Amino acid sequence: MTVMGVESTSTSTATKLRIATMEKISERLSSIENLYFPRAVQPDATDPTRRRSILLDLLSRDAAVFLERYSIKLTTEELQEFDALKDDYGINWHLKHLRSVLSPTTQQLKSKSVIVKNIRRAYMDKLIN
Repeated sequence: MTVMGVESTSTSTATKLRIATMEKISERLSSIENLYFPRAVQPDATDPTRRRSILLDLLSRDAAVFLERYSIKLTTEELQEFDALKDDYGINWHLKHLRSVLSPTTQQLKSKSVIVKNIRRAYMDKLIN
């Protein structure tokens, strides 16, 4: 069965991520000015309707690539919709990475602080020697 150009099969993204959600996300992102599109589709991405179609197609074909390109533009509610797809390694990695950036744990903050201190120390050692 095909709905709005999205083929829905038992193993497709459309089955796990609701079609209405995919359309809503694509619709909102298509209205953003200067949204990144690969060079191969840039000439077609001038019209918001065409942009919506390109985004919906990518989301239905490869949600991991969609997250890689557009996750910073998604709301927290939209990101939560992708939890249904977290069985996929790539999608799960992107979701974990985004959540660690948006709300890092105390361990991640401490680790980042240590890294910054090590970089500063290495630079000072370089200046002294």
